[in-house]
Amino acid sequence: MNGGIILREAPPELDQLVHEAIQALGYFRADRADELAALYRQLWPRGTSDTMLIYNDLDDMSEQEKRDAGLGRGRMPRAVWQLLTDKGKRDPRHAAKATGLRLYFRLRLMQFDADEVFWSTMSSKVQFMARAQPEYHCPRSLELAGLVLPRQARFPLPLPDCAKEWCPCRWVWVPDWHL
Repeated sequence: MNGGIILREAPPELDQLVHEAIQALGYFRADRADELAALYRQLWPRGTSDTMLIYNDLDDMSEQEKRDAGLGRGRMPRAVWQLLTDKGKRDPRHAAKATGLRLYFRLRLMQFDADEVFWSTMSSKVQFMARAQPEYHCPRSLELAGLVLPRQARFPLPLPDCAKEWCPCRWVWVPDWHL
């Protein structure tokens, strides 16, 4: 799954979201969460959410350092490597991707909520969307895909029983003239 392109400024909630992602995923060191949040702020908005930490202008590890760490070829910024836990170092590109996508999709949900004032004048309904490849969704989200509800009846995302590292589910506004 490719991440979304991030075009807006880093939100004030970014630090909180980074801390939450670290706690949930365990790929980055909790004691260095502020450093990871600072890296995201420094790199924001460059590229897509799932590649931002890897493909950037940060100092890359030397080929010898990568061999010593058991990494293959490709970029691995030293600043990112130093923040990874042992779990994250087993697959650092996945760690960066999963963390970036978790942040991206949480930000999309926050933006949806922020847009409610505007949309509430034109829409009394919302639709549950599960449009990524099926392997990125929990079974319950696939059952609910396409569900249209009154705006006030929408439920929080991610779904309570979702065990995915990042939840690509979202709500979209259904303008009343489409009903």
